[in-house]
Amino acid sequence: HSTAAGRISHTFNLAGPATAFDTACSTSSVALSNAIQSLQKLECTAAIVSGCNLILHPATTASLINAGMIANNQLCRPFEQDAQGYIRSEGAIALILKPLKQAVLDGNHIYASIEASAVNHNSHSALLISPNESAHKQHALIKHLKKLI
Repeated sequence: HSTAAGRISHTFNLAGPATAFDTACSTSSVALSNAIQSLQKLECTAAIVSGCNLILHPATTASLINAGMIANNQLCRPFEQDAQGYIRSEGAIALILKPLKQAVLDGNHIYASIEASAVNHNSHSALLISPNESAHKQHALIKHLKKLI
């Protein structure tokens, strides 16, 4: 885990920050926010952000089930009173980020633009895996995103 980012940068001769994050469920979001900050600080001209979740050992899922953290109704319902837990899944993604003006100048195909990012801690909640809606509501990014929706 800790050497992957550096090895990838070395292999492809990439310069700039090369960092691996492990924040459980928010790892990809934290990596994305850090990449945006690096672009804003001009630490790099483009960024590759990737995230991967692999459930490699059945004992991990079994212990989460035993701890009551997995939703037994197969529904993930954040911010709902009847939330029972979360659903584990596997997946991987990689994004290439550039400032919008540069991507347009370079003639890149633009799939989306990111208006803002931030990292926030959940604070106290009913369970380790349950989001605290009031903690998220206080965050300016959430207020901004709700205006966009």
